[in-house]
Amino acid sequence: MISEDYKAQLVQIRKEADPKKKWGTTGARNFGTPLVGYLMHFPRIGTVLDFGAGEKTLEKYVKEHLDRPIEWTNYDPGIKGIDVPPEGKFDLIVSSDVLEHIEPEEIGNVLDWCADHARLSQYHHIACFAAGKILPDGRNVHLIVEDVDWWVDTFKRPGWDIQLYSQQMKRKRSAWQRSCQIQTDKLG
Repeated sequence: MISEDYKAQLVQIRKEADPKKKWGTTGARNFGTPLVGYLMHFPRIGTVLDFGAGEKTLEKYVKEHLDRPIEWTNYDPGIKGIDVPPEGKFDLIVSSDVLEHIEPEEIGNVLDWCADHARLSQYHHIACFAAGKILPDGRNVHLIVEDVDWWVDTFKRPGWDIQLYSQQMKRKRSAWQRSCQIQTDKLG
């Protein structure tokens, strides 16, 4: 799902990051409220995998705002201790500002892995713009910059149904930034 070279670059960029601007902290800010609302409407979801958890802000936010207990697992290839994909299945797999960082040649494998390990649903927040950060090899950290229609087509998998997709625009500094949310449910 991730090349060793790219994994090493993720580790390096985290080590060199300004401590005041930690990378991997946007989960709660960008996706916390919609995810809590989603979980409130679907009480059958008891296990969650945060795919690309970063600093685990999404887990913290959900556990502080959800009115029921939930079993939470974190995975992030750039953070020691949670850098091995977990085994088993999860009721829900989520990601916030992660999938745009996947190597383009690996996105199909990653989405197949998520489809194989999600028992009921997947819910993802995806940035659809070039980032302001550069990898050590000179590429933009957002390796995939595509619109919501491209993402919807990319998510299509046998046995899964796209339930929701939306596109948002927000102003950040002097530019508009586009992101999308995609929720897909297992059929049957």
